Formats: sequence, C-alpha cells, structure tokens
Amino acid sequence: GWTVSVNQAGGSEDVIEVTEPYQKVYSSQKEISFSPGSDVSIDLLYTTSDTEKELSGLQLNAHYNSSLLTPVGTNGVTPNLFINPEIATILSDTNDLDQDSLTDKLIQMIWYDTKSLWPGFDLPASLGTLSFTTPSKELLVDSITGQAIPLNINYTRSEDIPGYDFLGTSTSLVQQTFNLDVDGDGTVGAFSDGFMVLRKMFGDAFEGDALTDKARTENATRTTNEIHEYIQEGIDSKVLDVDGDGKVGAFSDGFMIL
Repeated sequence: GWTVSVNQAGGSEDVIEVTEPYQKVYSSQKEISFSPGSDVSIDLLYTTSDTEKELSGLQLNAHYNSSLLTPVGTNGVTPNLFINPEIATILSDTNDLDQDSLTDKLIQMIWYDTKSLWPGFDLPASLGTLSFTTPSKELLVDSITGQAIPLNINYTRSEDIPGYDFLGTSTSLVQQTFNLDVDGDGTVGAFSDGFMVLRKMFGDAFEGDALTDKARTENATRTTNEIHEYIQEGIDSKVLDVDGDGKVGAFSDGFMIL
C-alpha cells in the first residue's frame, strides 16, 4: 500500500491509504462555480491506476448535502448511454461512508458485468453527469459564523472489487463571484466598466451598442452582446445587489459600484 495526498474541497489535504491497483472516480473539473438558485452539472469520470478496462463493475456513491442541493429529475443522473448503470437511486448516508458530517444523502449508481468486461472502453471513461439545483444565496451562508457553507460532492464505493482499491476525489462547488471587469480588458475602470454596469441597470434606454458606446476599451475581450449578457447575469443572480436589499437598482447599487 501507499499513501496519496488528496487536496480535498475546502483546501485541506487528506492523506488516504490506497493500494495499487485501484479504481478512481473524479470530476472533469475539481472546482465548479455556480450561480445560486441555478442548476450545476458535474461530469463524472472513471479510470483505473493500471488502465485495466475490463472489471466486474462499480457500486459508486456520490454524497451530497440534501439541505442545500436537490438532484435534478428523479435521481440527478444523466448516464453515459453506452455504459448505463443498472440502477441509480437516492439513499440516506446513515453510516457516514464518506466521513463528512455535512453530507447526509447519496446517489448510488451500480454498474456490473458478470463476464468482467466493464466498462470495456478506453480509460478514462465518462460515467455520465450529475446535476443538482443549488439554493438561494442566503442559504449558502452559516447564520452563526457568517461563513460560506462548503458544498462538496464526495465519492465512495460500497462493494469492493477483488484486487482493486478505490480512490474518490471530491468535487467542490463554489459560488460564482462577479468580476467588475465587464469588458474583459484586464482592468476595472469607472469610466468604462462602471459606466456600462450603470447603463445596463437603467434597462432599455441603453440597448445594443448604446451600452458600450465610448466605454468599451480597445483591449476589451468581450463583444457588446457578451457584455450585455454578462452584466445581466450579475443582475439576475443578485450579485450586483451590493447593499443587500433584495433588488438591483441603478440609483442605489449602480451609483455605489460606479
């Protein structure tokens, strides 16, 4: 056996005892940003340390905090159609298999092949996508400490595969932040970005090119349409509600941003 230092979601390093060979489950992005109240998707990948692609299967658990995350649809799983799981169901994490007190439920997916030919594809292989609906911004903050509540998806294996250990690398969901460099030129400017944010908050008066007229810099990497969309996302998600009164206003938030 040997030890692997895994940088878990939240920044801490956990030392995990893993014996080669092993099965590994991880997400294509270790840290995924999301806008509160919207859906977030996680692309799940599978591989083995010795690239063995013909085993008897996998009984995988994806652990999550059900008070903050709601699986989309029946069970949150959109499988890879070429390697459909035999079952995908939601269970309570009564035994705290991932040793994380914040996760209380799990999505269990079972793949098996009696001829030990699973998954049969070159590795790493896609297992599919997990999708969750995220809560509003207010629920993501601990009411006592005022700190953001960690949102981690942890992966464990229920049944062992003979001769193969397991390594699951957590996925961290991080609340999307808004960068005031709305034109993407690398700097935040009052007479450029600030004017465009304020104009957008005034609505239809600054449609089309009127939004960026004499404000978008020569080094801008976003088009006018992209700037419209980017600022609108900040308004819709309430990220630009800088005074926290529940609404985004030109004469309040817009003035303060400027």
